[in-house]
Amino acid sequence: MVKYYCKFCSFRSVRYLRFADHVFNNHFFKFSNSDLNLKINIFVCHYTKLIEREKYILNELNNLKNINYKFINEFDKEVIDNNFFNCNKKEWDKKINNLYSHKCNFRLLKESEKSLGLKHYEALKNMIDMNLEYVLIIEDDCKFEKDFINRLSIIIKNLPNDWDVYIPNSYLELFGYNEKRFIKDTNKLVVKRNNPSTAYTLSYLIKKEAAMKIVNEIEKNKITLPIDFEYNWLFYKLNLNVYWNNSNTPLIRDANFESSIGH
Repeated sequence: MVKYYCKFCSFRSVRYLRFADHVFNNHFFKFSNSDLNLKINIFVCHYTKLIEREKYILNELNNLKNINYKFINEFDKEVIDNNFFNCNKKEWDKKINNLYSHKCNFRLLKESEKSLGLKHYEALKNMIDMNLEYVLIIEDDCKFEKDFINRLSIIIKNLPNDWDVYIPNSYLELFGYNEKRFIKDTNKLVVKRNNPSTAYTLSYLIKKEAAMKIVNEIEKNKITLPIDFEYNWLFYKLNLNVYWNNSNTPLIRDANFESSIGH
């Protein structure tokens, strides 16, 4: 029995994934009902000693139109402020056990993990200080898909009023597709993700109000987990509304550099 009907054409399907891909990949620009001249502010979390990554991401950014960008160079792993961290087993277990069914053994964070966490914190602080309504925060190994800025602009104009975070590198089958992980919504470009809701920290668009809540929580209760896991905890605790691409086609991909976290 057919369950899903496309509002733009005669396509129909019994499978949600197939249907969502059809709408996203064939009718994306039909969701645009106004000009696309949004100015996008991008903050780049970057470890300053990775020169090749800097050259790479600058080339990616310089191929985009209608953007402002800023590198977050503070808090390299050689300059860590440990006052932002509370690394103990009790906190670790509390945050993990509220979100995951599998066990994740306590460990201390690497200096590179602390550095990345603080760079994301610094990016949030910057957007608050600059009074920006929303910002795209990325890491320095992003690969932007074709027509990225126009597509992101359309996504922004179509985000639900309750959105706090949108993740451009997300896709439905990341971590394996399970209907329970989403609040399905047909004929839409984005879909609300249930907790845990991050798709790593490669990229995310975030509202200023959500950034303020996260910064306050970090300053008050500190960081315990690697930042993608910490964000999962914070998004859950703060009841943030996180939206993913309603498709298996992300707007941003990983450029597949060797991980710098192990360095």
